[in-house]
Amino acid sequence: MSLARNLISDDEWAFFEGFMRAVRNPNGRKPSNHPLVMDG
Repeated sequence: MSLARNLISDDEWAFFEGFMRAVRNPNGRKPSNHPLVMDG
């Protein structure tokens, strides 16, 4: 069984990006790769 990747288009990511970038890690960790987290 394989995982599907890249299901979120660039246009869809542009919509969600504003929400994801506004969230900061309170513990000082390096930010995650949000497109990768959302997509898979």
